[in-house]
Amino acid sequence: MRRSLVAGLTMCFLVMGVGWAQAAPSPTPSPPVSPTPSVSPTPVPSATTSAGTPSSATPSATATASVPVSTPSSPTAEQTPSVSASPTASAPTAARKAEAESAAEKAIRERHARLGGDKGRLGARVGSTICGLRDGGCYQRFRSGSIYWTKKTGADPIWGSIQSRWRELKSEHGRLGYPTDSEKCGLRDGGCYQRFQGGSIYWSQKSGAYPIWGSMYARWSDLKWERGRLGYPTGSEKCGLRDGGCYQRFQGGSIYWSQKSGAQPVWGSMYSRWSKMKWERGRLGYPISAEKCGLRNGGCYQKFQGGSMHWSQKSGAWPTWGSIARLWAREGSENGNLAYPTGMEKCGRSSCEQNFQNGSIVWTKSSDKSRSRYRLNESVHRTRSSEVKYTMKSSGCPVGLSRLRTIEMNYLNFDGDLKRGMIIVREDTVGAVVDAFQIALDNRYPIARMDNPDKWRADDEPMMAANNTSAFNCRHVTGNPQSMSPHSYGTAIDVNTVQNPFRDSQGRWLPSNGRKYVGNAGLNRKVTHPAMLVSSSPLTDALEDRGYFWGGRWTTGRDWQHFER
Repeated sequence: MRRSLVAGLTMCFLVMGVGWAQAAPSPTPSPPVSPTPSVSPTPVPSATTSAGTPSSATPSATATASVPVSTPSSPTAEQTPSVSASPTASAPTAARKAEAESAAEKAIRERHARLGGDKGRLGARVGSTICGLRDGGCYQRFRSGSIYWTKKTGADPIWGSIQSRWRELKSEHGRLGYPTDSEKCGLRDGGCYQRFQGGSIYWSQKSGAYPIWGSMYARWSDLKWERGRLGYPTGSEKCGLRDGGCYQRFQGGSIYWSQKSGAQPVWGSMYSRWSKMKWERGRLGYPISAEKCGLRNGGCYQKFQGGSMHWSQKSGAWPTWGSIARLWAREGSENGNLAYPTGMEKCGRSSCEQNFQNGSIVWTKSSDKSRSRYRLNESVHRTRSSEVKYTMKSSGCPVGLSRLRTIEMNYLNFDGDLKRGMIIVREDTVGAVVDAFQIALDNRYPIARMDNPDKWRADDEPMMAANNTSAFNCRHVTGNPQSMSPHSYGTAIDVNTVQNPFRDSQGRWLPSNGRKYVGNAGLNRKVTHPAMLVSSSPLTDALEDRGYFWGGRWTTGRDWQHFER
């Protein structure tokens, strides 16, 4: 009878040994975690406040779903992990188990003591040490938290909001695995963080406690963690986007990841415009770089799979792609004549067009080619007395200041660069002048300069030698002091005076540095420079069509530079 009882007990222990030997399933491998930021040496416990609303816009339902998060009844109460239990165990296995439990018990006790024992953050023990967790782990509950132990990680405490978030992520069975260090505080805005096998959890009063791992963590660390533009995470990573992508929200923006694009941040005006274009589902796809700034006029840009986004204070954030983007790049992008984009590409049946600060680009379907068009971007205001200090010094001017208008407009200089100039005309000629010079710009007619004649103290001869294009100047006819010039009325314009000289009443060609352009002195001299005007020139046609007479048609006093109305 005794032998049967002993044999039965032995068999029972053998079966129990098998049960203790069973291991929990292995975790999914996690990418290596980047180094953590430096922190203040004095730990501050985390709070149990809820997460704040992120500053960035909330993406549409591009993620399939986030795991619902339940709020624990008590932030310090520990749910009892499931453990494996079998009725029997072999003597050797039982011995190993007992040895592991002893090591865990000792490590937990020592860790608790280093944290101040019963008077420390954790407080007194609650119950006994429980083992049989994943990877042979053990844990011990305390009044204000827990300590978890495994042979690989050692014994580390966890409490407060970080513990609550970790439990919602399935504790040691989740992506994070076991804690590998205690909570560290002293971060920006009084924040804290704790490292785990598969990532970290960061907390601040405004953001709450959220995990971060893998490529998202690596990219965030490149951007200086919570000290950078993104700030703290305000949500967990969410996946199920296009091409298997994921995203995570932060206080100052978001990070988006896909296998091809990698993990890239997006924020501010770039994010706002991208969201209106349906995020990664739209034409741009995923971002493939971070925002880069330091462009012309303080601008920034960001690259995406399907194009780029450019921003400046005046233009806002707009995308470019395809044939239009390629032509814009060839013309110098934001540093070129067109400057920054100011709108989306708009398409019809046969063409697409996109506006820029100084013009537009049109793509034609039939030719698969793009061409740019520059705009005057004219600005008209009542002429100020300070603008005619010298040109209106005579008391006998036939037109008063109130009837003059100053036109500021773009023009193409001899180097092909778009410049800003000004011209003063009589109020009733503004429309004709603007239309004519826009036609000249459309045809790439170059203008050397377009400055206020006051720069030369209204002296016509040195101004002509400087090759200036101008209009109003209350003066006498050059070479004829007895007659008031039509420029005194604000209805005459002189254009590119060197390439288009005039012959005065004494037979002199002025300015003298323009004599090489006289040629045969005929109406349509041979054009040796693109600024030379002939009867078929776009500007000549445009002004004559609007009621101006061209001085090139005078035979005795040929005046190619002059137009009057």
